[in-house]
Amino acid sequence: MLKLIKRSEEYFEGYREYCQELYDHGVTFFRPMNPDYMDDGWFARTKSIYDQKETEEATGQARSIHYWAVDDDRFIGEFQLRLDFTDKVMNDIGSVGYAVCVSEWGKGYGSEILRQGIEIARSYGMEKLLFTVNEENVRSIHVIEKLGAKLEDKVTVYNETEGQHVLLRYWVSLDESSASGMAEKMVLSDISICYVTEKYQAEFEQILQEYLPGSELETVKRKAENYPETCLVALKEEKMVGIAFGWPREAALPRKEYCLDGIAVRYEYWGKGIGSELLKAFEEGMLKYGYDMLSVGSAEGLAEKFYLKNGFVPKCFKTYADGQIVVRKEFPSLEAYEKYVRTEEGFVVFEKWVKKNRPCRRLVCDPERREG
Repeated sequence: MLKLIKRSEEYFEGYREYCQELYDHGVTFFRPMNPDYMDDGWFARTKSIYDQKETEEATGQARSIHYWAVDDDRFIGEFQLRLDFTDKVMNDIGSVGYAVCVSEWGKGYGSEILRQGIEIARSYGMEKLLFTVNEENVRSIHVIEKLGAKLEDKVTVYNETEGQHVLLRYWVSLDESSASGMAEKMVLSDISICYVTEKYQAEFEQILQEYLPGSELETVKRKAENYPETCLVALKEEKMVGIAFGWPREAALPRKEYCLDGIAVRYEYWGKGIGSELLKAFEEGMLKYGYDMLSVGSAEGLAEKFYLKNGFVPKCFKTYADGQIVVRKEFPSLEAYEKYVRTEEGFVVFEKWVKKNRPCRRLVCDPERREG
């Protein structure tokens, strides 16, 4: 899992290889240290210089904090945060500098570095960040715009590594509400929602067993074949980060009812809106099957807060007695649900009338599963 750490001698060799990669590929948009100058004693020799940059503003230079991005034992890239809006920051390098090893491009690391970097900037009390980027650096522009950054202007500038070029300047606000929204937007922009197909079966089963161990695997597999629109996975850069599945309730009821049998998101992606996006796609699917009443049973905890947040209404509390499911308490109002004190194990039944939602743009349909 990617994390940003302060510069560490443990990862110096990885940093040196990263610098060499950028030089070998002629990358000029972000120029690190020249690897020719980095002998084995370089880290120790320069440590005091980098420490001083964090606390003292040199002539014309902003205070800067340097982080390295690592994933387990691999060096991935770096992140630089400049704390002052000097002329150099405003008209050339911006508040943030970041880069990823060339061999790690296209894996979502740039977005994750910036997501964590934004939180670091907020911890230093910064209220806004200025991003500057060469208009030819399409990859970085894409990452920055996923933040919701606002383009202020374009200016023609010159520096030694890039020569004369057009510089795009973006501002990003770091107030608490917008920062939270940006982090969620960055994650969601990389999310695709797909049907459970053979390609994803093994990973689907892994999440099912880890997060929803009470589910019957064979039943889920059989139902997924019959109701593919409501057996879904959420993917981030081809990694499965969440699942949702359900089907029509088969018991004799006075009305047609659909059941959300299970929904789960990997722990490290909690609080980023992925569960809500899975739920929207699930609801779109059940509407296609002709159902508009959705129910789910949930034990006490975060899941219940999730359902309340997404428009569900608590209807009753049920327990198990002598092999039967028994209604212990009905909830005529939300207040009755909130005041009820549970004295035995059981679950709350939540219901929701599903109206026609906007289509979930991230739903990727497997062509082999489409009708027609």
